[in-house]
Amino acid sequence: MATTSLPTPKIYIAYGAGEGPRIAKRLRMALAKAGFELTRSMQEADIILAHSGGCFVLPATPQALVILMGLTHWPGKSIVRAIGQKIRGDLAVHRAEGGLGPWLRKTFWNGLYLCNMPANIRMFQGRKHGAVWQLPAHNTILIRNRHDAFCTPQINELPFAAMPQVVELPGHHDDIWMHPERYVDIIKLHYG
Repeated sequence: MATTSLPTPKIYIAYGAGEGPRIAKRLRMALAKAGFELTRSMQEADIILAHSGGCFVLPATPQALVILMGLTHWPGKSIVRAIGQKIRGDLAVHRAEGGLGPWLRKTFWNGLYLCNMPANIRMFQGRKHGAVWQLPAHNTILIRNRHDAFCTPQINELPFAAMPQVVELPGHHDDIWMHPERYVDIIKLHYG
């Protein structure tokens, strides 16, 4: 009897401002180990992982499962204050868990990726148009980290047309880059 194997699920990562493949090295390795294939095409993806500003470059009606992480929306809080809190929290976590070397490497890559102005403009325009708030709730998951300086803890105040499923995890805004296994477990739980 012949057996047919299911196609490998394809994942697209929508990076935020100052982010890219070098910062996501641990995540990409964890996804590959879990049996997922990365794609550079959002249209080919079975799953879209969108982090931070990457949440604002999504189509309004994606066919894929969408997982939003580090959604940048906190009414009344200035972006300057959020960035300051994020940097302090990020530095503290790296100091406690991985040392300053990994933090310096990540910060170096943050700076280089931040120079990608076309990507930054797409995020800014996407935030202005607000397609993320219209995503279909049945195939959207919002992950909020408890100490995220960019995403309000008042989840019910987020302006979604229909509230997606919400998962709360420990960690700060960039937790996905340090602890990707938490997110891979969520993907495996919800995809299939």
